[in-house]
Amino acid sequence: MRRDRFYIGIAIFMVVVVAVFVTLSILGQQKRDDAVRELQSRVAEIKKRTDNQRTEDAASTSISTASVADKEKGEQGIDGEENIAAHKQLADKLYALQISEEWKLFMESLVRIDDGEDTVEDHQRIAALLDENRELFEELRRIAGTSGGFSGDSLQKFIPNVRLLTTNMMSSARRGDYETFFLDLEAVISFANIARKDTTLISQLVSNGIYSMLYKCIEENVDIEYLSSGQINQLIATAASATDRERIADALLLEGDEGIRVFDAVRGGDLTAPWSAYGDRVPAEGNFMLYFRLYGTLGRPLVDMDAGRYANIMNQAGTAMRLPFYEAKPILEDLETSEGFVYLHPISSMLVPGFTRYAEHQAFHEAEMGLMQVGLTV
Repeated sequence: MRRDRFYIGIAIFMVVVVAVFVTLSILGQQKRDDAVRELQSRVAEIKKRTDNQRTEDAASTSISTASVADKEKGEQGIDGEENIAAHKQLADKLYALQISEEWKLFMESLVRIDDGEDTVEDHQRIAALLDENRELFEELRRIAGTSGGFSGDSLQKFIPNVRLLTTNMMSSARRGDYETFFLDLEAVISFANIARKDTTLISQLVSNGIYSMLYKCIEENVDIEYLSSGQINQLIATAASATDRERIADALLLEGDEGIRVFDAVRGGDLTAPWSAYGDRVPAEGNFMLYFRLYGTLGRPLVDMDAGRYANIMNQAGTAMRLPFYEAKPILEDLETSEGFVYLHPISSMLVPGFTRYAEHQAFHEAEMGLMQVGLTV
């Protein structure tokens, strides 16, 4: 009799476990589907808008290149394999420069200038490096104006190239050569725009960093009395066009869409997913990976709920990031602090980025560009 009761109790327990598992699965799947559907719908709209813009840019560039080629009998036209070869040749030259001892000393001198500890020797060293590499500036300006340029992995790599151009701008402004200054300015803006057109979050931060270099160069070296009203208006327009926080918001949504793949990998038992490509934290090896294997099988309903939670957070962040910083900050801080108990939401706890940090960077960037416009206007 007791044995029968024991088996009946076990059977009831198993039924309850199965019922709870099924209920959680249904709820988790529904929560995930709703949040992911909204995220993917917004991402699809962003990609459509981006693709249309790229098509328009490509058509405009094609017409412009063809016009130049016709005018100059093809001697200046750069496209296709020639374009790729020109980029590679320039990259090789710049790499050779950037691994040299002269470049190391050059960068050390720039740091001392930034810190206000520069000497006459620092300025002489900078002038010497600029004079010895004049041909690189011509190539940088030409490449910046061609289609393609740099993208993806190379975006961060051309920061030293932009630093080289802005240093030449500094030198040109100090000796009153504003013709060369504006030639370099156009090339730097082209590089910033190449970064802005890349939809990743890091690319948007790279673009902002480039504009910060411009701001510092103009603030510290340009004597506005020697500029025409047209040149001043050009600088004001440059600053005004650089404060598009929509791109940061779009990049966050796109990153959120990529992050969903990690949940799918865990659900499918694939623990070789490229964790380092997502979020700010990476899971440890060993026991923690064993936990994820169990989490993706026995805890699959929790994985779905975790994915839904992550998609919902990224949706809210993408909306908040479009607001002015003072409005966005409390919302983003709340999203960061609501990550929950790490063992209940382990994946989203790792993937959710530091929203406030990105918002602060963007707010600082907008403040710089605003100050630049006000200063130039006054």
